Amino acid sequence: AEFKQIKSIKCTTVEEGRALLQLGLTGNPQSLTIKTSSLAEAENMADLIDGYCRLQGCLDTSLIIRPNRENDKRISLPQVPIQHIEERRSTLTESFSGG
Repeated sequence: AEFKQIKSIKCTTVEEGRALLQLGLTGNPQSLTIKTSSLAEAENMADLIDGYCRLQGCLDTSLIIRPNRENDKRISLPQVPIQHIEERRSTLTESFSGG
């Protein structure tokens, strides 16, 4: 397979911490599957392959399909309190200006 034939990249975990890297190919109903020793290894390979595909195909978007898993969701940070920042800024300005 050539990089320009790859249409999707997916990593999945299998038994004993091992993982599969699946490459979806244009014109082929079956994906090319590579078994790796860990999910991290599969994800690193996926990133490298995705980069080569994007360079050769002049693509703006990634080919990596990341499943939405509950345990992978990032916890969002709380909003920064704008009012407090403005109050601090004015206090800081007053102290420098001698006021």
